[in-house]
Amino acid sequence: MSCCSVEIPSLCKEGLGEVKAAKELPPLYPPLLKGGIHAAPRVFNRPILCKCLNHNILLVCVWLAMGQALVLGATDTESDPKPPPPATENKAEWQKIQTAEVPMQDTRQFLTPGLYDSGQMHIVTFPADGTPVDLGLPHDGKEKDGKPIPPLMGVMKAGFVWIDLNGNGKQESKETGPLPVGGSAGPFVWNATYEDGTTGPYVFKVVDIGEANKAAIVRMCARQAKIGKNSQIILFDDDGNGKYDDQLRDALIIDNQPVTLLGRQIYIDGKLHELLVHPAGQTIEVRPMETVPIGAVNLFSAYKPPQKADNLKIHTLIVAGKDGAFSFSKTQPQVELPAGAYDLVFGLFSRGADEKASEWVVLKKGARTSFNVEAAKVATPAWGDPVEAKYDVNSDGKTITVGSPTLFGAAGEIYLPTNYKKFNISAYLTHIWLDKNFNNRENFDPVGTKKYEVLPNNDLKPVTFEWVKDDQMQIAVEYKSGILGVVMTKQRLQFIAKRK
Repeated sequence: MSCCSVEIPSLCKEGLGEVKAAKELPPLYPPLLKGGIHAAPRVFNRPILCKCLNHNILLVCVWLAMGQALVLGATDTESDPKPPPPATENKAEWQKIQTAEVPMQDTRQFLTPGLYDSGQMHIVTFPADGTPVDLGLPHDGKEKDGKPIPPLMGVMKAGFVWIDLNGNGKQESKETGPLPVGGSAGPFVWNATYEDGTTGPYVFKVVDIGEANKAAIVRMCARQAKIGKNSQIILFDDDGNGKYDDQLRDALIIDNQPVTLLGRQIYIDGKLHELLVHPAGQTIEVRPMETVPIGAVNLFSAYKPPQKADNLKIHTLIVAGKDGAFSFSKTQPQVELPAGAYDLVFGLFSRGADEKASEWVVLKKGARTSFNVEAAKVATPAWGDPVEAKYDVNSDGKTITVGSPTLFGAAGEIYLPTNYKKFNISAYLTHIWLDKNFNNRENFDPVGTKKYEVLPNNDLKPVTFEWVKDDQMQIAVEYKSGILGVVMTKQRLQFIAKRK
């Protein structure tokens, strides 16, 4: 028999007799156990009484949120042993703080990750025939007559948007607007209702994302409050779903620090605190955290810039762990944070003073961007240069197709230019042949060059070359950037012509 995947017979040589589980104790939050166990957001202690032939053994198991268990000890007990004392509990009281609405003049008034990461966006697919669709914004609760509050419905057709804000099924002036290609419609104000009974206005725009019948809901409001002695916090519904409490998806700014993602752990007045945000964002709760192992990260000591770029600005770099996210910049290169595993998940770079005329590049999490932070030590993850392009090459015996490239940095981080149209990215095809007069020396004859077509959603359309005979070919992709420099990656293909 096993307990939480831990084999009990290995702890009791005489075998198991009757096993009884004592009543589950109340949850402890947060878990700050002796011995350095700090990871789980909720912990439950449950004594397990193992009655053997000659003695009783008390097994104390700790259930973690991930469904795993650790056996902390086994001791001889009396017939009716008393449960062990509970794990150390954070006894600090939660402080409730009310926030105030912050109107925004433009969606990019605050440059947050959700504006640039399509994986974070709340995207709505509209039926092509103009049928209204649920926009997926909060509508919990019931109306006065006891019926559920209906969802907010919307229509997008022929370059116009209609948001049925009052639910009467009729188009009114404040509910409609044009949605140009690459532009936005709105702002619209929706009286959102939440599962905790809270109600409040939610202001948003409908933004074209360059895909047919699809648009994103983008926030046009934020919430602000004073926390600690003299600090200010601004909260953003960064994924556009109308809620402010989405861990590692919504965003926040504290004082003049770079923007970061919402986590359970934040620093207030230089001390680590727990943060709890209510869904409507109108209330937040904070309390000091018990002592936890603290390390540090310096994101610039091992960073190698791909090139020295004039007017380069790193707006934010964000590392995220299971319980919190922390931001960095050139003026804030090193940050203390709880020991544990982290990932480099987001970065925003720009070059030039004007957003419309300059180059912008987003950094996203890759396959090798994780690293560990040890207590009382400074982690210095290496990232940046060299940057290379990875892409697929396929052949059908008549043509060679070069896929859209993805740009990777030294730690596997992904670099995504926000507008490929401003910069040249091309594919080159070269024929390789051997010169028998010079010991089969390789010679390279250019065949053709094609520039990638940029699609409305900023994806790159694959390029195609024609070829007719069996040959060894070289494909190269080159991207010229003011931020990443010149990135060129080559690969070879043995072309086999299709026979009739």
